[in-house]
Amino acid sequence: MTKRGKPIDVCVCVWKIPLICDFSTIFHMHTHLPNHHRSVSPSPAVDRHCAKPGFALIATISVMVLLVMIALAMLSLSTIELRASQNGRAMAEAQANARVALMLAIGKLQQHAGSDMRITATADILDASYPPALGVWRSWEGSNNQASGTLKGRPIAPDYASQKNMFVVCGDRHWQYVSLDAKTGVREYSCGPTTNKHATGFSMKNRSDMHQYLKIKGGFLRVDVDRVDGKPQVTFRHHGVDGKVLNEDIQHEN
Repeated sequence: MTKRGKPIDVCVCVWKIPLICDFSTIFHMHTHLPNHHRSVSPSPAVDRHCAKPGFALIATISVMVLLVMIALAMLSLSTIELRASQNGRAMAEAQANARVALMLAIGKLQQHAGSDMRITATADILDASYPPALGVWRSWEGSNNQASGTLKGRPIAPDYASQKNMFVVCGDRHWQYVSLDAKTGVREYSCGPTTNKHATGFSMKNRSDMHQYLKIKGGFLRVDVDRVDGKPQVTFRHHGVDGKVLNEDIQHEN
């Protein structure tokens, strides 16, 4: 109001930032002093944007719930994988223990049965009317034993010469060799010891014509049986302790 008492128009602009709306709401108020007031109302554009309050809060909560569900699913999956791994390890350990127990039981059975020429079998293999009682049998019982001499009672050596495509592989020698018996034509292979330290008991000076290969070394013998052009083929490879091939002998069907 001026000194002369004339009324004046006052325009008051109020800017209010709501908590939910994403922009300011502008109120215009026009007042005639001293006793005239006009009503205040938001603009129609603001009403349209603020008609759905709380949308951002609901969207945020929904995303958080989704993330929690994904985290729980991953935790459940990892728990299942851990249990499966533990079960597999326990199964492998149980199988290994069972295998060792079976080997020990067979060893004890052979120890009580006697020499390695004895076998165990049930009595009903001779006659079905016999009870299935387990007994110890002489595997070389019969007329194929030595009748005299220092080897009396021992099994007679098989006739290797009559066997076709037969090879003898032994592991009781401390050196590697391939020998060919001139009388029977039998080829014999020795794998030798597994270390060079135990390669002893023979000398290269003792090599004879029967030795197709001779090495006072440790290692191992590998035997591969294949079929080439429809015919069987066997390959004998002597390896050193480092795995290198020292000798290779390929034999075909006769």
